[in-house]
Amino acid sequence: MKKILPFLGIILAGSIGPLIFVLLERRNGIWGFPLDDAWIHQTYARSLANGQGWSYAGGPPSAGSTSPLWTLLQIPSFWFRLSPILWAYGAGVLFLILNAVFIMLWVRTLNKAAGFFALLFTIGEWHLVWASLSGMETLFFCCWVSFMIYLFFPLKFPRSEKFAVPGVLFLLGIFSGIGIWIRPEALLLLMYACLAVVIQCYPIWKWKVGAFLAGCLLPAVLYFVFNFGFSGYIFPNTLYVKTAEYSILTSQNMFLRFFQPWIPLLAGPLAALVPFLAAGILLLLRNKKALHLLPFLWALNHILLYAIQLPATYQHGRYFLPVLPVLIGYGVIGYFSWKEKIMHCFGARVVLRALWASALLLTGIFLFIGAGQFSGDVKIIQTDMVETSQWIRENTSPGSVIAAHDIGALGFWGNRPMVDLGGVTDLDALPLLSGKIRLRSYLSLRQADYLMTFPDFYPNDLGGCHPVYEAEDISPLSTERMLLFDWRDGCGK
Repeated sequence: MKKILPFLGIILAGSIGPLIFVLLERRNGIWGFPLDDAWIHQTYARSLANGQGWSYAGGPPSAGSTSPLWTLLQIPSFWFRLSPILWAYGAGVLFLILNAVFIMLWVRTLNKAAGFFALLFTIGEWHLVWASLSGMETLFFCCWVSFMIYLFFPLKFPRSEKFAVPGVLFLLGIFSGIGIWIRPEALLLLMYACLAVVIQCYPIWKWKVGAFLAGCLLPAVLYFVFNFGFSGYIFPNTLYVKTAEYSILTSQNMFLRFFQPWIPLLAGPLAALVPFLAAGILLLLRNKKALHLLPFLWALNHILLYAIQLPATYQHGRYFLPVLPVLIGYGVIGYFSWKEKIMHCFGARVVLRALWASALLLTGIFLFIGAGQFSGDVKIIQTDMVETSQWIRENTSPGSVIAAHDIGALGFWGNRPMVDLGGVTDLDALPLLSGKIRLRSYLSLRQADYLMTFPDFYPNDLGGCHPVYEAEDISPLSTERMLLFDWRDGCGK
């Protein structure tokens, strides 16, 4: 019983944040996802469960899922006729807890006393709680990242020559390569894992590293073949369409693009942990523990990768959230490493404890702030996306072709043929996203009957158009709400 209690305690602690979020959501009379993209996974999963393959809402097979493995995990809810929202919530919370456990185990390898607080901060960080209920693969990827860091920095397997090391490394390579099926940027951490294997298997390393690389390549090659078979490209469609859509952001100063992601990340306990993060990194440098610094370098490179390719900090910086547990881990390590070193200095001790108390306080405060934010985000998606899609299903003829940039809820609830203006399921939209063709010409070419859009998306193409449906105006401060235009009534002429 004593061995079970810690696990029950962790499960209970991991359920508190999501429970606060869901209770506030239900209190406001809503139930859903805070992102339209979550419905893309559900639409693909429903098609797979119904034996339609990787088709989106009855369309042709496509590489529109950025996370095929997360999509596959959603299928059982349709097999067993469960709520896809509740199923995705449950999976997200499970990965929230596992992510915190792996971060705790990794931190304990550097400082045993710091492990519990690493778990506490990670499991209560509001961004991560928000992401666990977002219906997206974010926490699944965070969990894979934290397990990889625990597994490889340092390696967790016997190093005896009598042990079947090549076989173990081959299996570790397969597990590592599977990460690309969760998120394509897993390739970056995979390279750091390879470096860790090389460092720790020296001097007899060639055959060991070869076994690991062979394991990595197997799932990676299958992933490239999977995408290429649908689109002719080795990565999912989202990589190409988002690069085209947000190309204007890459014209900004590189310095700003690198530091902008820190703004949403610091809206929480990490703000108070930053001095400890710096102290922990300095201590590891001073002690020449280069291997233990590799996860930090990965975190910086992850941010740099997005700063170069997709410097988008919207949706609470969700693309950057995988680095958050790692940074928190270093912050907690820094606190406990320096705690004993400065206990003789009263002033430093006061500052240290004040910052630590602030971090704990911010965790609790931002849980409630984040719950309100989550509820508001869900309300927007339900009002603008889901309700509009349901109106389309109930008020348009079955053969009507709906053009839309945000196709998540529309694909799941609309039950109508679609023209994907965002290019997630159809790369033919790339010329539209890059500005090489105008909206009116594109809709005429694709023979769209209706256009579902926010007016700010196409301000120069909707002159003289009058919507046949307007989403509810949920906020006096909001300047955008979803509109539906009848493109057959002369609006497109």
